[in-house]
This record gives sequence, C-alpha cells and structure tokens, in this order.
Amino acid sequence: MNTTEGMGNELLKDIITPKIRKPLYAIYAVIGLILGGTQVGFSAAELGQPVWLTVALAVFAFVGTALGFTASANTNEEADFAGDGPGV
Repeated sequence: MNTTEGMGNELLKDIITPKIRKPLYAIYAVIGLILGGTQVGFSAAELGQPVWLTVALAVFAFVGTALGFTASANTNEEADFAGDGPGV
C-alpha cells in the first residue's frame, strides 16, 4: 500500500468513529429496506415508479459508496477469520 492510501484510510477512521458507524450502517440498511419495499410495491401494483423514488434510490446508491469506503478503511487486514474468533 502506498502512503497516500494509508493517509486516506486514517482520515476515514478519524471522521466516523466506531461508536457512530454501527448505528449509521443499521440506519442505512433500514432505509434500503424501506426504499426497496416501496419500489417492489409500486412494481407489483403496476403503477410505475414515481420520480421521487427514482431520485431517492439514486441518492441511496451514491451514499452507499461513501459508506463502503468507510467500512473498507476500517477493516483489519491482519485479522484471522479461520473460525476461532467470536464471529463464528
């Protein structure tokens, strides 16, 4: 990894603390369920998709990119996920 990437990762770790990230990810997931369910509902009713829903889904996807970068910056590359940790 070059030093520029390392600095960017450190910046992302400082901006959003672990205490904030977990509820933020949960809120993002709930919003995704609501938007996705709304889209499925309009589709099932064959009503066509309203413009506000199209815009909301586009913004949701855009924000997801930032959350993905933040999650990636906070992933421990040295962690051993062989099955002996608490995540199993």
